[in-house]
Amino acid sequence: MSMTSKPIQHHPYRMTPLILLQVCCLLIAAPSSAAQGPLETRHSQNAEHVPISRQRHGSNHHLVGLGGGHQQQIRNRNLDSIDVDTLEELWLTEVSNAQMEAERLLQFEMSIPTQAPASVQTMAPFSAPTVAPPTVATSGPTALTNGCNGLSREDFLRSALSGVTSEATLQDANTPQGKAFNFLNVNDPLTQDICTYPTLELRYALTTLYFSTNGAQWVNNTGWLSGSSECDWYGVACNDGVNTSNITLPQNNLEGTLPDEIGAISTLTRLELFNNEITSTVPTGIGNLTQLEVLDLEENQFNGTLLTPEMLQLTSLVNLFLSNNQFAGTIDSDISQLSQLESFWVAGNQLVGSVPDALGDLTNITTLIMYNNLFDNSLQEAPFTRMTNLQNLQLWGNNFQGSIPTDISDLSQLNVLRLDFNFISGSIPNSVGSLTELTDLRLSNNLLSGSLPDTLASLSQLEYLVMGTNFLTGSIPGIFGNMTNLVDLDLSFASFTGTIPDGIFNTSDSIEMVYLNNNALTGSIPSSYANAESLTELFLNNNLLTGTVPSITAGQLDSLTEFTLQFNSLTGSMPESICNLRNDGGNLTQLMADCQGATPEIECDFPDCCTRCYDNSMDPTSSRRRRILEMMLFDANATHAR
Repeated sequence: MSMTSKPIQHHPYRMTPLILLQVCCLLIAAPSSAAQGPLETRHSQNAEHVPISRQRHGSNHHLVGLGGGHQQQIRNRNLDSIDVDTLEELWLTEVSNAQMEAERLLQFEMSIPTQAPASVQTMAPFSAPTVAPPTVATSGPTALTNGCNGLSREDFLRSALSGVTSEATLQDANTPQGKAFNFLNVNDPLTQDICTYPTLELRYALTTLYFSTNGAQWVNNTGWLSGSSECDWYGVACNDGVNTSNITLPQNNLEGTLPDEIGAISTLTRLELFNNEITSTVPTGIGNLTQLEVLDLEENQFNGTLLTPEMLQLTSLVNLFLSNNQFAGTIDSDISQLSQLESFWVAGNQLVGSVPDALGDLTNITTLIMYNNLFDNSLQEAPFTRMTNLQNLQLWGNNFQGSIPTDISDLSQLNVLRLDFNFISGSIPNSVGSLTELTDLRLSNNLLSGSLPDTLASLSQLEYLVMGTNFLTGSIPGIFGNMTNLVDLDLSFASFTGTIPDGIFNTSDSIEMVYLNNNALTGSIPSSYANAESLTELFLNNNLLTGTVPSITAGQLDSLTEFTLQFNSLTGSMPESICNLRNDGGNLTQLMADCQGATPEIECDFPDCCTRCYDNSMDPTSSRRRRILEMMLFDANATHAR
């Protein structure tokens, strides 16, 4: 018999078929007056066949009889009354019955779950033909496989994964971990032996992520929970065909929590889950991802502390994107441990307090995005100017105070500087003009005063110059001569005086939006405004402009959509060439002027030409200035409330 299973254990008090067979042989060989002639001549076709019956009690089986009167005769060894033919028939019967009983017992023992292979071969008793034992049914993947070191599949998985997840959680079928465990144990179509699978923990961790974030409802879950390698699952990449290096599942409708088991994917270098519906704290297991270089959890509903002790262990991080979540509290001063950071995005959370000075030690950072929080540092005490590799600094929508530091010029690589929607006061330092790489400068919605510095003329790369809603005064300087890329100019809601510089419209073919409304500008509208081929919005309302509205030629201002002129001192009629921008399939949808009242200042057909008419007599200059100040205070209060 070739078997690797444990031997069959028999009850010590039961008579087994083998013992019974030996007894029968002894009885036949014993001297008896009834024994006559050779054995082969004593066959009787009429000999009684007495089957062996068994009674089952748990796992024990007791011999209860041979049947007929022969049982008592053999047990009493009273052979005198039995003739030789009958004895021979009895012997043959019991040999056959013993063989059958041995087979049945063996089949029963094999039906009990053991650690034996499913297919077991037995040696036929004597030379008589036997019925082969049936193939033993197993409970699927829970049976033994070759690489499980003597354990069932379930026990092996429980042992192998206990270092990742507690056994109690694995056994709870209602948890994502329990569902992942059951999948690996019962339903995984993987053809490779799970007990020798080289990335079992990775497969388990990814499966847990699937169940934890409602993978069945993902936009794309191609390949997940299939029999293929997890490297072939959608959004998963492996650096060597085996170890997972990237999980990239943005905008994929992940709903639920990020499981702690994510930490089992220790080879991960990129985890990108932005723009989903994940609602949890960042799991502690994240600290195991020491090779992680990119962590992007933006646009979810993560909450709790922004930088947990575990996250501060991710010293290989280069890009950390946590914006637009529900993180609260302050930024840990131990952030300096993340010395490799180049991008740090935490905008749109509920962060408060001062930006820690230690942030200034992260001199590799090129992009710092912190807008729409409640930071309240004085800018002069904040560490930003030490971060000399900064290219993109966005601090808008906070409660930063104080003035713009003069050493802002140290950030010579800046492309984007956004300090709008804060409580920054004082004047704009001349040193801002040293930031010649700037393409986007926005200081609007603050408490800035003084004039625009002439040094801004050096910012020839500017595309966005947004300074509105401040207390800026003086004339608008002629700083636009070199700004050939300017797209958006906003100097609205301030106290600028003087005339509109020609250079605003003459220099840049790219200018699209000009907001000069709500100031105290005087003089006439420069005819050069018609040269701005890309102009879409021109707001000149609420000033002290005089004269007539300049006409244009066919083909000019074809892109114009909004033109506001109300509450000025303009006179005359709206040029037909302007009205044609509305009537001849043009793009002009909003044209507003002082064309209402008994004596309108501008004659303009409503609604064929002007879309809205105002009575300028209802808004004298004094009340206009008051309204501007009230609006500025309203904006400041709204920013503070945010």
